Amino acid sequence: MALLATSQPQDGYTLALSGGGARGIAHIGVIRALEDHGVPITGIAGTSMGALVGGLYACGFSGAQMDSIARSIDWDILFSGERPARLTFLPERLNGSRNLVNLSLEGLRPVLPQSALSTQRVAALIASLVCPAQLMAGTEFDSLPVPLRVIAFDLKTRERIVHSRGDLTTALLSSMAIPTAFPAVKMGEYLLVDGGVVNNLPVGTATDTWNEPVIAIDISSDSEPIPEDPSLVQVGTLTLGALTSRINEQYTVEPAYRIRPELGDISIWDFDMADSLLIRGYRAGLRFIETHSEIKGSVASKHVPLPDTFTVETLFFGGLERVRFSALSPWLAIAEGDKLTPPRMRHAIESLYASGLFNRVEARLIRSKDPEKIGMVFHLTERVPGSVGFDIGYHSEFGLDTRIDIGHKNIFNLGRQIRLGIGGGDRHVFCDFRLLNLMAESIWYHRISAVIWQAETQRPFFDNRVGRGMETRFSAEATRGRTIAWDTLMELGIGVVSHRWGSGPVTSFGRLFARLNIETFENGDDPRKGMWLLAEFSLNDPFNERSQIFSFEHDRVLVCTQNNRLLGSLFGQLCSGDVAPWQYSRMDVVRSIPGVPWQGLPSRQRIAGLLRWQRDLNGPLFITAELGVSRDWTGFMEPEGGSETAGAGFGIGILTPAGPAMLRVGRSSTPETRWTLSVGALRGFGPGR
Repeated sequence: MALLATSQPQDGYTLALSGGGARGIAHIGVIRALEDHGVPITGIAGTSMGALVGGLYACGFSGAQMDSIARSIDWDILFSGERPARLTFLPERLNGSRNLVNLSLEGLRPVLPQSALSTQRVAALIASLVCPAQLMAGTEFDSLPVPLRVIAFDLKTRERIVHSRGDLTTALLSSMAIPTAFPAVKMGEYLLVDGGVVNNLPVGTATDTWNEPVIAIDISSDSEPIPEDPSLVQVGTLTLGALTSRINEQYTVEPAYRIRPELGDISIWDFDMADSLLIRGYRAGLRFIETHSEIKGSVASKHVPLPDTFTVETLFFGGLERVRFSALSPWLAIAEGDKLTPPRMRHAIESLYASGLFNRVEARLIRSKDPEKIGMVFHLTERVPGSVGFDIGYHSEFGLDTRIDIGHKNIFNLGRQIRLGIGGGDRHVFCDFRLLNLMAESIWYHRISAVIWQAETQRPFFDNRVGRGMETRFSAEATRGRTIAWDTLMELGIGVVSHRWGSGPVTSFGRLFARLNIETFENGDDPRKGMWLLAEFSLNDPFNERSQIFSFEHDRVLVCTQNNRLLGSLFGQLCSGDVAPWQYSRMDVVRSIPGVPWQGLPSRQRIAGLLRWQRDLNGPLFITAELGVSRDWTGFMEPEGGSETAGAGFGIGILTPAGPAMLRVGRSSTPETRWTLSVGALRGFGPGR
């Protein structure tokens, strides 16, 4: 619970808090030490991360409360623009495409992103924390529990901007908008970026505003030595640093006191060092108190509780142009009459952002006639609905493999999604289509999909001979699904399947199926915890000679430490009835026994398991080791007549902009040795993907 401070007429000190990215977390530790020793803080001027810390303190959060907040935040996720998995529908995650490059399309014109990183989640956190205090204090920053000034830089006038009133959330975001990394902030006629460009340690602002002794907390990095042969990126960084340093000189004012925590080589992006930064800041604050006996503590300011909970009287929505409210409503996590707390406010903002319909979701609180009730105003910036994605990779068995995705997220302004993908590689081509309706209801959804691919594959015969030829497959489905939780989905559907070998006859049949999906991976490309399960029962050609196929895939993170991961996989197929050889279980580039080609060992009945260990080395390097075994047989109830195939493999890889590049070798009991080379995510290769 935040505290609303009532300032007492007494002499005090003002703070000047510098910018410095993650290093700014140390500000919290220093403030805790000053607070613990009763040093009265009567005003704060802050830049960038210093503005954020100063803004929270100005809103009534104590040093201990800010310490708790900093330790509880997942900083990596906070600065990620990815929608949180727990707030998205599982069918959307399963039906989405992961591409190397994704661009928004306004008609046929590509729209470039505004910045490398998103501040959406940062903005949601800031708004949830500071809006209640500003609701009570109004728009003047001098009316906050501790008066505040926030520094930014205007790209249009090329002048320093000192925020003293207005919307506090927007002011803090403008001060943190590192050029190119975070989006610039529009505020009236201004286009604002990080205040560190012009005044990284705002001592002069604090002195001119309050005319009291200034304690400057400087967490900026020391100047790094210039390398003999700097790279292009290093030259750009050094140039920006030199220009910024020169601009800052005109605003440089010496403070009465300066605190410079010993932060070593911790960089501006080392948010995983939050605990250490808090401790180092606190120690620096204690050393300052011990060495400056003239800094006298006084009776701390009296605090009265700031209301934690408001009742939502009215909801307002601004910015809706193409998106209909019916498409928006399933994503609303707040309703009129609900109790609103800071966590609930943040959840409501992130839930709307998780819809994928908006580039930005902002929320503010407005007063109501009833002091215990508020109005909540959402301002929505609609996402350009069209998109194009491109993916390219290389695999030794498929050659160069490419894909182009064209999608639209708001068909008929109802939030329905459509996607068309085309691509191929060495001796294979494919095309797939998906229409997804997530918005009809909040639990049920519908999907229509179709995929056709043609590839040169091995053709198994009943007498164990194997031939090669062109294989063509087409399948279409109409599915109705129900989301049971954020990670669980049940589907029922009907479909049609057609198949052809070379110029031979076409085999077609209808099918009925039931499917269970469970995914608790927060990041499917880099699973650190969680599991994935797909189980499907299909009744094929139900009006003629019926066949039944049960297939399953299961992945689970068994062990994960900082540099090591052990993943287990179980997959296979059981079937009965008249099942054609082309429907037999096959390996693929992800689910294969080391040393066995992806098309090798087609089997009517199969249960296979795979263990994969990965260790991250220095930088982007990593190594893997795999151990797999497969039990294959023919008769549904006769597993004792089958055979086993085992294999082990080793690989070395490096992370690249196009995905992981891996060289792997495997040896199987067939016996066979197989080398593979791939660049790109393994799930991205092969017919139909």
